Amino acid sequence: MNLFKFLKEYTLYLIYTIKKKGLPEAHHVARYLGGSKIDDGHVLASGFSYNKNNGEKELSVNWLEFFDTDAGISENIKDVRIAYKTKGYEVGSTAKFGILNVREIREEVKSATAEHTELVSLITRHSPAIKRHSPVKVSFDLSHSSIAGMPTDEDGELLVSRALANCVFDELHVAKE
Repeated sequence: MNLFKFLKEYTLYLIYTIKKKGLPEAHHVARYLGGSKIDDGHVLASGFSYNKNNGEKELSVNWLEFFDTDAGISENIKDVRIAYKTKGYEVGSTAKFGILNVREIREEVKSATAEHTELVSLITRHSPAIKRHSPVKVSFDLSHSSIAGMPTDEDGELLVSRALANCVFDELHVAKE
């Protein structure tokens, strides 16, 4: 990465990080789902559980319309694949990207938790990521976003994870091409 490109991406990263705005309700996010998180074409609740091994406190997703609001989901998924490759993530051969609509996330979780004492309100917000590969190599994922507000207790997390799995559009997109 040349110096100009680095400075441009770092400046954008700082601006977006300071803003940390919520995503528009009509937009979509993509969640990486390893092959073990999908059974016979259906997304399992475990696909929306925290990754406790790396201390995850919010669910990582990528904002599709960040790339191009006029492009379709299939076009923007190509950019998400590039972001994953740039960050050096291993993408499994059976992995998929599950697509969720921001409005449906809120409505589905509200409905799923309506009968419980603790009503859950998730926030889907833009939260760009930076990854340091070495002292001299870094990569930026400016489309990175997060779903915040997941319950931390096991029962609440499972309830909300199931609701999020139900939100995934019927069409799953191949993660590795």
